[in-house]
Amino acid sequence: MEELRVLVVGFRKGLCAALARRGVPFALWNATPRPRSKAVASCVSPVGRAPQRVRAAAEQLAPSGPFTHVIAGTESAVVPAAILRRKLGARQSPVSRVLRCHDKLAMKQHLAKHGVPMTAFRSAGARGENEDGAAQEQVLAELGSPVVVKIRTSSGGRGISFARDAEALRAIPRRGRFFEKFVDAEEASIESFIHRGRIGFTNVTRYLTKGHVNLVPADLAPDLHAELLDLNRRVIEALRIEWGMTHLEVFLAPEGPLFGEIALRPPGGYIMELLDLAYGGDAWAAFAAVELGEPPAFPSAARSACAVIILHPGAGKVLAVQGLEAVRGHPAVVDARVRVSPGDAVAPRTGVGQDVGRVLLRAADRSELLSAIEFVDRKLAIAI
Repeated sequence: MEELRVLVVGFRKGLCAALARRGVPFALWNATPRPRSKAVASCVSPVGRAPQRVRAAAEQLAPSGPFTHVIAGTESAVVPAAILRRKLGARQSPVSRVLRCHDKLAMKQHLAKHGVPMTAFRSAGARGENEDGAAQEQVLAELGSPVVVKIRTSSGGRGISFARDAEALRAIPRRGRFFEKFVDAEEASIESFIHRGRIGFTNVTRYLTKGHVNLVPADLAPDLHAELLDLNRRVIEALRIEWGMTHLEVFLAPEGPLFGEIALRPPGGYIMELLDLAYGGDAWAAFAAVELGEPPAFPSAARSACAVIILHPGAGKVLAVQGLEAVRGHPAVVDARVRVSPGDAVAPRTGVGQDVGRVLLRAADRSELLSAIEFVDRKLAIAI
């Protein structure tokens, strides 16, 4: 049996803990020190695809190898991990395929050719292009107002802006961005474990309040649920994803589900914790398994209705935290944490990965869960 040795790019606590439980030695490349990660070696430098960064990390960590596998834990790590697999002789993935799962414009252009339904989009062009008034009006005519402006390689909602007129469009930097038609619809996501090109497990997450309340599993009508699973399968097949974990975001539009984007890495938003709670499995162990070339051992049916309430009160100075103990006493609350106290400063929220705490809930059914969510919303307050 092959002796496993892993390089983790981009720290994820659950992944490192899963590898440690298995006794798999791993090294870590991360932007900040993680002394408690149990890594056998570490490279502390910004994670990115720039050749000099990848080369420096490879040179520093190669003596801790040889590595059989390189695993990306974060969005910024996906492309560097693919490059490092070649440099270090680890299990390889086609870089072109990985790029399509990282660059949202390339992703949409590829999937549109495969007939995947999605909202209208177009390239933002380069500096100096599309900057005359007629060009701005053409974008607005094609996509409507507001135009959604996204960074091609961002995640978690970072860098999204909205342009409502030609003047606003003209002021937006073009480099690394694309334009998209605004969709006013509920959103959901689909999480999958993939082994040898086959989907071994799928979950649908409902965004009850985007960026704040996620439900696992989603409480959708059977026909809609089937449509989402079919869309997920089509996207994975079109991108020819052979292994790993995917997180596909979708708009539940009146005309039918519309593809938003897909990530080839574990989701944020405490969805991994919700998968464990709802299904009674170990999502990080399943992720580690598919990355190591093994089938995922994860229950196929949910046992409970679960949710997370992600806390962020907005920017400012914390005046008070109210109702935390009452929330912790509710029978549906599994865990409630607030990481700020009166006097602490809270930075503006630039992405859904930023929060000051969360409440995890588990209930027997949807009605009980929604009642518990309402209780938390009513009782827990972070005054700014």
